[in-house]
Amino acid sequence: MELILKFGDEDGEEQYMNALNGWKYKAILFELTQLLRSYEKGWKDDAEFSTETVREFLSEKMDEYTVGL
Repeated sequence: MELILKFGDEDGEEQYMNALNGWKYKAILFELTQLLRSYEKGWKDDAEFSTETVREFLSEKMDEYTVGL
């Protein structure tokens, strides 16, 4: 398979990096769904679930995968 990406404006570099990093965002979302599932199933009863928990998780994973928003 051959894939050609063309970006013609000044935001081309950012668009290029987003295209290359798509798999990283997908991996982060998969891990987030696993975390949410663990709370739903009661596997994490000892931890308090909050929006802050999700924000911290996303922040850690984005640092781990070296991506940003």
